[in-house]
Amino acid sequence: MQVSKKQVALMASLGLLFGALLGGQTKTGHAAKVTDPYQIKTTEKITARLRLKPVAAQADSKVYMWSKPYRSSVSAKKIHLMKNYKNRTFVATKQATMNNGLVYYYGHIQNNDKVVGWVYKGALKQSNMAAFGDSITKGWTGVDYATNPYPALIGSAMGINVVNKGENNGKVVGDTNLDLTYNVDHTKLASYDYATVAYGVNDYFKTETIYLVEETLDRELTAMKKANPKLQIFAFLPLDAYVKDKESGQFGLANVTNYTEYTLSDLVDLEKSVYAKHKIPVLDWREYESEIIDTKNGYPCASFGDNRLHPTQETYDKMAKIMETFLDKNMK
Repeated sequence: MQVSKKQVALMASLGLLFGALLGGQTKTGHAAKVTDPYQIKTTEKITARLRLKPVAAQADSKVYMWSKPYRSSVSAKKIHLMKNYKNRTFVATKQATMNNGLVYYYGHIQNNDKVVGWVYKGALKQSNMAAFGDSITKGWTGVDYATNPYPALIGSAMGINVVNKGENNGKVVGDTNLDLTYNVDHTKLASYDYATVAYGVNDYFKTETIYLVEETLDRELTAMKKANPKLQIFAFLPLDAYVKDKESGQFGLANVTNYTEYTLSDLVDLEKSVYAKHKIPVLDWREYESEIIDTKNGYPCASFGDNRLHPTQETYDKMAKIMETFLDKNMK
């Protein structure tokens, strides 16, 4: 059968069209891309002090610190068994989130930069601190409440959940709900990793017998340790203040002024000896007061909101920096 020139041209055109269609299918027919679920998706800087969860601290636990997050790299390997550090704080400085949603923290064991690596978030829990004290702990400036008293500043800077248990007029010696004994008795200390104790200035004003402070403080520290033997306790001794001398009527520093039968410094020394008996780290403000209190012009003092006793926000900021350094040095 003879084929005309028109038929040849038509068949050629159809062939080109068919080839173009095939070519188009070839270009769009790529295989679906597979995402590695263990690939790190995001990283960010954090500040957190964490503790190993009880289940991860058991004798048969196999929770490890890794050189890199598990399966995120072929070179990721186990470097430390975490149960060996079950009573220590893990200081996290970085967080990595994988494509599958798993999160790992990078950090080191408190005061041991050689034990460093990545730990699975699910094995860790946020650390908790109870801050016991008086109005200075609570945040009273003498005129209003500070936006950020020292417990809030410490918690934010160090990555700790801090519960402020400060009460205005709180004392070591006393049986009201403002005082140390009541707050120790009504706090579930087993839920906390740390506690700070900061009482004394109201005892200086109101407790005539200094040795009642010694006896009560010793008893309550013993009770705290019994309630939670693993609790790390830290002491903040009373900050100096201005008081009116009963004889002269002039305002002077409490550390050298007898208000009842003793100076504030006498009380500080006594409290310090009780804390030493219990092997509790102590922050003695007498070593730092030139950095905290502006005493050049005497009373009234601009470091205090009421000119004599309660810190301003600026003073709280200065105090917190010193407290953070102290806590970081002494935490386990």
